[in-house]
Amino acid sequence: MPMSNQEVKQLQHIHADYHKVVGDVLLDSSAELLVFAHFGDFTPNRNEHILEAISCTDINKKDLRQTTKRVVTVLVEMLQNISIHGERGENGLMNAYSVVAKGNDYFRLCTGNILNVSAAKSLMRRLELLTEFDKEDLRTKIRQRLKEEGLSDKGGAGLGLFTIAKKAEKGWSYRFDLMENDMVYFQLNVSVPMVGK
Repeated sequence: MPMSNQEVKQLQHIHADYHKVVGDVLLDSSAELLVFAHFGDFTPNRNEHILEAISCTDINKKDLRQTTKRVVTVLVEMLQNISIHGERGENGLMNAYSVVAKGNDYFRLCTGNILNVSAAKSLMRRLELLTEFDKEDLRTKIRQRLKEEGLSDKGGAGLGLFTIAKKAEKGWSYRFDLMENDMVYFQLNVSVPMVGK
């Protein structure tokens, strides 16, 4: 089935952003090293393979095992958010990406995907609230949420964004770009510090 004009525009938008993220890492002036990049569909099976690939890279050296654990924990949440909440085209596939880069004392994880407007509005409210919390607030909210709400029908306790915010000691940022047909492009950047650096 051919893509609609709107889907083509969405694909061009997200593809251009993916190339910019990867291109910025590959610049000679960049202080980062590209560890992993994927553009395309995200499914639970694909996510598992991505996490396996990340776990097998040089970032899993003896002195970086704790860091690798943090990176994988955050990446799990980011990939699950894409595969659960990301919009799929008429062909059943999604256009999304994930990039992992290594800096001198951190790992940067970047994802981009398409959401419908209502999901984006809900996500935006949650992200705005999270930016107001310090590390202790996050711990308290996580415990409270687990105690009060337990596991959801999707298998989690809705703690993905809390986990990301807690592990992102080097900072995190996000952006929403409004697109045609009540769709929004969402990009999330998370910097996870290396343990002991």
